[in-house]
Order: sequence, then C-alpha cells, then structure tokens
Amino acid sequence: MHEHGFKRRVEVVVQSFSMIPPILSGTNRIGTMPLRLAQYCAKTTPLRIVELPLPIPALTEAVQWPALHNTDPASLWMRETLMQEGARMVSPRATEHQSAPRTKPGRFKVSAG
Repeated sequence: MHEHGFKRRVEVVVQSFSMIPPILSGTNRIGTMPLRLAQYCAKTTPLRIVELPLPIPALTEAVQWPALHNTDPASLWMRETLMQEGARMVSPRATEHQSAPRTKPGRFKVSAG
C-alpha cells in the first residue's frame, strides 16, 4: 500500500472473516474479506461491497490435521471432500463473466451499510 501512497491504519483484528460484518455494522470502518462471504453476510447485515482499488495478494486456504490422523478413514474422507469441493469452486467474477476455468477469488472491501 505504501508504494501506492496509502497508509494502513489497523483498529481492530478478528479471528475470522465472519466476525468482520458485525464489527463494521453501525461504524465508518472498512474491512477486507472474500466476496462470497461478504455477499452472504450482506443478506442479514447492512453492508456496502466495493471492489478494492489496489491488488492484494491471493488468499491461500490450508487444511491441517495431526499426523496421527494421516491414515484415519474419517480424516481421509474429510480431506478428500474438502479438496473436491474446493476444486469445484469458481470465482464469483468468473461466474459473472461466464468464464469456465477456475480463477482466483477477488478480494473486496466491505463497510457498514
């Protein structure tokens, strides 16, 4: 952000993206979160969703588990299911533009309604 002439001011840090909308509600704060989650939250929380003016690094999702579950059938099933569902997902932008290939999800800024 500095290379674009912006200074970042962090006032609140949360443990998950889903905590952002209730914290923004009724304030003039902004937050950055994945578009699909912002759209889902906007159904019940007054949010304004706008595209970020600057590119930001892609978000990497990770699955972690204890090594003792490496061969556990239930853990294997869960990991395989998560990977299959993740592979099926298409960026919201790709859906809007009718693009078939998977693209990286966009990052969007949300603010109170």
